[in-house]
Amino acid sequence: MKVERPHIAVFGAGRTGREIALAFAHGGYDVRIIDGETRKPDEFTRFADEVRAALRTALATFAVNAVDRIDARVHVVPATDIADVLARADVVVADSLVQCRLRGEIHKALAAGKIDESRVVELGNIISGRASGRTSDSQITVADLTGVAVQDIKIASAVYRALAP
Repeated sequence: MKVERPHIAVFGAGRTGREIALAFAHGGYDVRIIDGETRKPDEFTRFADEVRAALRTALATFAVNAVDRIDARVHVVPATDIADVLARADVVVADSLVQCRLRGEIHKALAAGKIDESRVVELGNIISGRASGRTSDSQITVADLTGVAVQDIKIASAVYRALAP
């Protein structure tokens, strides 16, 4: 029986977004990298080509057949209204609410009046059990990770320990 894997969406095609996309694609997921900026069609085509080239460069250490397989799972798509996406999400997660009030996608949705701050849950509170994340597999979670170094370090440490022989 074939198991259906969910599609993963990554907002923003910067280094972190590309690396997240590659990790999920390597794990067998189809990934959409959503451009964080609205561009004219010809500008988007050039941008998408640049992202694809950067992805293939990052994959250069893999065997050729793995590169093609992973690369085929990643698609770059034009910008969408992230505020509307956050408004439709069942769970909205921030790495740091203080930081997300000032920048990132949650900031944009708050400024547009699409979400209320009371809907935003901090990642640390979910991990510690002080708040719940998803309560069912049918719920959609959107996380806005603006970059909290201590969390990045802990996540990297956990992944390293999990992969260590």
